[in-house]
Amino acid sequence: MKTSIIFFYFFIVLFSVSSCKKESNPATPNTNQSEFLEVIINGQKFYESKPFGLNVGTSVGNPNLCDNKLGIVAFHTTTQNNQFECNASLIHYRSNSDLSSISPGNFTLIDDWSRSFLNGVLPCNLTLEMKIYDNGESLVLLNNSIHKVTSISKITEIGNAVQYLIVGSFSGNYKNSSNANYSVSGNYSMLVEVFK
Repeated sequence: MKTSIIFFYFFIVLFSVSSCKKESNPATPNTNQSEFLEVIINGQKFYESKPFGLNVGTSVGNPNLCDNKLGIVAFHTTTQNNQFECNASLIHYRSNSDLSSISPGNFTLIDDWSRSFLNGVLPCNLTLEMKIYDNGESLVLLNNSIHKVTSISKITEIGNAVQYLIVGSFSGNYKNSSNANYSVSGNYSMLVEVFK
């Protein structure tokens, strides 16, 4: 009987250890990392971060891009104070085979992808949408904008999904309906998800 009890406890311990090994996932991103959005409007700095991978791949649309490939609009985050609100999204390829062949470089900055789409202008891959509101009024981006992607790093694969960390910077001038100008610049780190 004593041997059976010892064997039973040995089996429980062995089963617990093997169960822990099966549940661990070395491909899971490091939760100590974070995504962030930093925006500077006329010298006023805004910063927002969120846990790494929170709401990754949340697509708020599936537009056809300027090259007729399927894209996703991935909402990133919002930062605000009592005057300004900034909403960032990244439009990117939906397919891993399309996104994995892209290199860092210069891409487009826009103020509203849905307005562009309605005006017949299709966004391209890695277009950064930076919506800025001043006391609720949507600001319009002027033509002298810059969006530079500085790195694209593959983070993990989970089933059919592949996650990449996109890091970049942007700058441009916006205006309101009274033609007041706003100098805007910033940086971001954003996790996106594509599919095999």
